[in-house]
Amino acid sequence: MKTFAALAVAAALLGTSLPAVADGVLTANYGGQITETADGWRIEFAVRDGGVRAWVRDHGDKPVAATGKATLLVGGKKLDVPLKADGEVLTA
Repeated sequence: MKTFAALAVAAALLGTSLPAVADGVLTANYGGQITETADGWRIEFAVRDGGVRAWVRDHGDKPVAATGKATLLVGGKKLDVPLKADGEVLTA
C-alpha cells in the first residue's frame, strides 16, 4: 500500500510539472531574468545603463505590444515606475 501511495504522489507531481517544462529551458535573449506567465507570455527583465528594460514575447517568441510598470525596492522603499514602449522593448 505504501508503494502505491508513493507512486501516486510521484505521478501527481510529475503530471503537474510536465506543462511547465514542455518547452524546455527558457533562454533570456538580452542577458536579463526571464519568466513565463500562465498565459504563455515570456517576459525578460534587465537592469542596465541606469534603467529597467522589459521584453514581452508570446509563446511563439513573437514580440507583444505591452504597457505596464516596474515595481522596484530602493533603499527599503517601494518605487513604481512606468514602462514606456521603445520599439520592441519597454523602458523605464
